[in-house]
Amino acid sequence: VKSEKDLVEKQVIETGKLASIGELAAGIAHEINNPIAIMVEEAGWITDLLAEGIDKEGNQEEFQRALKQIENQGRRCKEITHKLLSFARKTDSRVQAVQLNDLIAEVVDLSSQKSRYANVDIHTKLDPDLPDIRASATEMQQVLLNLVNNALDAMEKKGGQLDIFTESQDDAIIVTIEDTGPGIPASNLGRLFDPFFTTKPVGKGTGLGLSICYGIINKMGGKIEVASTVDVGTTFRIILPINPSSE
Repeated sequence: VKSEKDLVEKQVIETGKLASIGELAAGIAHEINNPIAIMVEEAGWITDLLAEGIDKEGNQEEFQRALKQIENQGRRCKEITHKLLSFARKTDSRVQAVQLNDLIAEVVDLSSQKSRYANVDIHTKLDPDLPDIRASATEMQQVLLNLVNNALDAMEKKGGQLDIFTESQDDAIIVTIEDTGPGIPASNLGRLFDPFFTTKPVGKGTGLGLSICYGIINKMGGKIEVASTVDVGTTFRIILPINPSSE
């Protein structure tokens, strides 16, 4: 029965992760549009140069410049898609040594396009001496991605600031994710981690994200706390034991 329950939990986490990655992919598609437009324009220019004759004065140099630009923009697209694909392929749910600072940097990097469209500045203050924790990188990645996505969604109308901090205290690691969004009414705070509870419009989110986060952190022996003030912002705190008593 336990293995069946574990399998269902894993599938729910993966489904939630796919939904989050789908949101990221929309922003990344916009980011790729720019270099592709440049490549199409340069290819058209090369066609014109060939029609004029490559031996015409200046055409050889212009031809080389256009080719170089196509190469540079193609490499840029490759880097963008490589980041997303490597992130999406991380499905290893085994517990291992995980450096949260690295996962946070990765999530922030991937969310940079979405944050620009939402007019949100992301700032990180990561403890350089943060110890590793025993966790599933896939599951922690899902928690961080979900919380960052939620914050960006909350601020997309007016913009704002997202601050992410890490620190170690005694035998615990604390991750703080603080936004300057519209905040959450007190009447909703108690239901925030309930499955399928969502304040997002139809078609935007499943309402499973925060309940998945809660389940993952709880399973690790940690806590996830939320504090919010309407028109001021929302703060999520994840508290994780560095040396959990049981795996």
